[in-house]
Amino acid sequence: VPGVVTASAGNHARGVARAARACGIPATLVMPVWAPVSKAAAARSEGGDRVRVVFHGESFDDVAEHARLLAEESGLVTVHPFDDPLVIAGQGTLGLELLEEAGPPGTIYLPVGGGGLLAGVGAAVKEKHPEVELVAVQAEGASSLVPSLAAGRPVAGPPPHTIADGIAVRSLSERTFEAAKRFVDDAVTVDDEEISAAILYALEEMKTTLEGAGAAPL
Repeated sequence: VPGVVTASAGNHARGVARAARACGIPATLVMPVWAPVSKAAAARSEGGDRVRVVFHGESFDDVAEHARLLAEESGLVTVHPFDDPLVIAGQGTLGLELLEEAGPPGTIYLPVGGGGLLAGVGAAVKEKHPEVELVAVQAEGASSLVPSLAAGRPVAGPPPHTIADGIAVRSLSERTFEAAKRFVDDAVTVDDEEISAAILYALEEMKTTLEGAGAAPL
């Protein structure tokens, strides 16, 4: 394999960088121009000298298209952040951890951008425990799931505008939307003011620092 390429606001890029380093292959990480400096630095740190970070575009669509072009030009293998069955399976291990540590909960609240985490956790938990309620949470500034469920197909929203950069995606893929139809019991949105309040609450009361995507379900 000549290397891998991915599009990410930062979290997925960091995981790909670590995996590429473990496999001894180069990785090109395409990130939006507004990607948090801390996430870009963490990805470089995870991947070492075989990782290249490319900043391109304002939206995830721009970033993903540039990653696709790089893959075509250089023969790189694309590791999609959510529209990939193996990535979804990896994200689903979070659901297995929940079951192993505490047994089936009553309700799981999941942050949703492209829907990979939703698809993975939904399969891991609800295939065995269909009684568990799965609530999908999106940022109001990147909320395509509710209209998509109403339309019965993936509907792209306007360009995302939210502090929750980790879930700032215009639309689910066909694959992740099918999982949403199968597993989601309720879908809600929260605005940036509510997300900010959750970040502050976690910091003050739980002594935990959350990014916007992680704070959305809280």
